[in-house]
Order: sequence, then C-alpha cells, then structure tokens
Amino acid sequence: MRRTTLARTAGALLAACLAVGVLAGCGSSGSKESGFTTTTTASPAAFADGLCSAVATYEAAVKKAAEPLTSGNVTKDSLTSAVDNVKEATSTFVADLKDLDAPDTAAGTQAKQAITSLSKALEEDLAAVEKALGTVSGVKDLPRAVTSIGTVAATAKIQVTSTVSDLQSLPKGELQHAFENSNSCQSASSSS
Repeated sequence: MRRTTLARTAGALLAACLAVGVLAGCGSSGSKESGFTTTTTASPAAFADGLCSAVATYEAAVKKAAEPLTSGNVTKDSLTSAVDNVKEATSTFVADLKDLDAPDTAAGTQAKQAITSLSKALEEDLAAVEKALGTVSGVKDLPRAVTSIGTVAATAKIQVTSTVSDLQSLPKGELQHAFENSNSCQSASSSS
C-alpha cells in the first residue's frame, strides 16, 4: 500500500513538473559551432513567428508526454515512456531552434547567441534526465528519479522562459516589433 501511494505521489509530482516545466510565454549564415548551419536571413517577423511556434509546439508535446503520469500509478515503464517522449520533443525543439534564421540585425545577432545558449542548455538537461532515469532499477528508486527529473524540468522552464523573455526585450527595433505583432507569439502568451 505504501509503495502504491508513493508511486502515485511521485507520478503526480513528475506529471506536474513535466507539464509546467516548459511552459513559456511566448540569420545570416552561421557556423556549426554556433548551432546555425543555414545560409539565409529571415525577416524579423519570420524569426518571431518561428520561435513562438516552436515554443508552443514544444509546450504541447511535453504536456502530452506527461498525461500518462497524471493517474499517479507510475511505473518504471510509464516513467521511461514519458521521458522518451519528452526527449523526443526536446530534440525536435532544439533542432527547430537551430533551424531558425535570425534577421541580419544587431538584435538578430543577439538572438542567435541566445538561441544557441538555450539549445546547449536543453541538450545538457536531456543528459541529466537520462542519467536520472538510468538510476531506476525498481519502484523504490522512482521518488529519487522523479525528484531529479522534476528539478531538471523546472530548470528547463526557467531557461526557456528566460530566453524568450530576453529575446522579446531586445532593444527597440524590428525584432521587438515583430514579437509584439506576431500572431504566433500572441497565441503563445495568451495560452500560458
């Protein structure tokens, strides 16, 4: 009975962390080192729409991944499945971020740097989640893994939210105007 209650509590905690963990309001050619390998430049509007759309898609995918854990009956298999789905969503999100072409402006250069930093941080978060999941050999290990994964999810939320906020706060100019007028960004901020 105690294990079942513990597993349900752990599952509810993890589901909440995963579901809330990534919620966020919401170039010129680059090098492989920066994470940008495209050779085109986007308009500020296209960049803002692409970023906000990627954030909204990521948010929805993580929420969906956490749904099976909301019953509270967490097993190693259900936890592994949820983490695998979050890993896939995060990998897709990171790829989408790297594919964004920033405008050829001073703010665009800052945006590329912020996106590169966020991509690297999320990749490190994925490694931490995999490590935490790797420590689970039975039900008794679930609470510790859930706590670790929840901490990583909370960190990811801060990273995404902070980056989006920083990008939206770049000095007045075309990029800031694009964020303010983007339908994708308006939808993202009204749903969070």
